[in-house]
Amino acid sequence: MSNPTPAMTEAEHDHLANYRNPRLLLDKAEKIAQALHDLSQPENEVVFPAARYWLADQLCLTLERLGNVSGYSVRGGGHE
Repeated sequence: MSNPTPAMTEAEHDHLANYRNPRLLLDKAEKIAQALHDLSQPENEVVFPAARYWLADQLCLTLERLGNVSGYSVRGGGHE
């Protein structure tokens, strides 16, 4: 009999878990934003709609993690 697949660790489930450095997160967000911009050009708009949605989701996740790492909680209202 085969062994059951072990449960995913937090790091495996959350691909941004290892990103604790705000500069790395900002760099990742910039790259995702550039890719999203490139795919939003009129000649690519119809060809890659699913990729745009995925990239937008990744950008939001990355920016949320950046906020959490830098001490600005996006969902919690942040600094006031």
